[in-house]
Amino acid sequence: VAERERLARWAGAAGEGLLDVRDGASSPTAGTSLRCSVHIPSGSLAGRSFLLPHKAAAMSVLADDRVEVEFLLEQGYNATDIFIASQQLFAAADALGLLERPGAAAGPLADKPDYLWQPSGFVARALPVAMRGIEGGRRPRVVDFGCGSGRDAAFAALAGCQVAAVDSAAPALVRAAAVADAHGVGSEVVGLHLDLRKVSPAEALRAAEEALGGKVDIVIGVRFLHRPLLEELPVLLRNQGACVLWSHFSIPEGSCFDDFVAAHGHPSKRRDILNAGELEALFASHGWDVALSETQVLADTRPLACVLARRP
Repeated sequence: VAERERLARWAGAAGEGLLDVRDGASSPTAGTSLRCSVHIPSGSLAGRSFLLPHKAAAMSVLADDRVEVEFLLEQGYNATDIFIASQQLFAAADALGLLERPGAAAGPLADKPDYLWQPSGFVARALPVAMRGIEGGRRPRVVDFGCGSGRDAAFAALAGCQVAAVDSAAPALVRAAAVADAHGVGSEVVGLHLDLRKVSPAEALRAAEEALGGKVDIVIGVRFLHRPLLEELPVLLRNQGACVLWSHFSIPEGSCFDDFVAAHGHPSKRRDILNAGELEALFASHGWDVALSETQVLADTRPLACVLARRP
């Protein structure tokens, strides 16, 4: 009864993933797994931490014993529940419809993603809105500038987009490819090693279009600011319905740069912070529609200006 209640709690916890750290074939319960779980053997966790959620995020863990969970606990991950694999546990999971079976119906886990990490909050909310405006219902072509960990690029690919992940740091592109590969969308994400200080915005966009095989529909920029690129996007993106989804640190209305630095410390250079309303004004000046505009506050209290703009 206790195992069933704990499993039912996890199944009903929105957004809480399940990490399976059992060591594959050597596990006494190999061949049996829970639906929507992500398998990363305990011995591989240190090298694949980019597939894990933020440390504060709730996550349940399935293991053969507590020794396999020690790395997560030592690193400060929020393991809200630890399930020790056993026939009793899997019998309870079977009764709840939580065992992985080929062709099984969606059942109680229909809303749980098959990954532990989360995309940027604004990307998760705005990308579906941007995708609805693509002409002809074809697969959207997306460019993620400053892709960083690659999670937003993988999220877009999982949503059905073709994605060019752009970064000036080669290690970021390696991580982005690894995240996409881990979730079966490696062929949908192409990495582009571009330094926007050395190529023009037009050249960067052209490289993305060549990689994607057509005009770009959606541009993503999250916690990344290159003003020459940002200011030219409304001119460079010419296809009707094209969208820019941008999110970056911004000085709040009624505040000033010195107040921002005193309160938050970083970014500490004026050129690296948006003015209040700057994104909205930029796209409106080119006749674009601002479909979404909001402020997101990070856990460390730094504010992000978030805008989804669409070419009419």
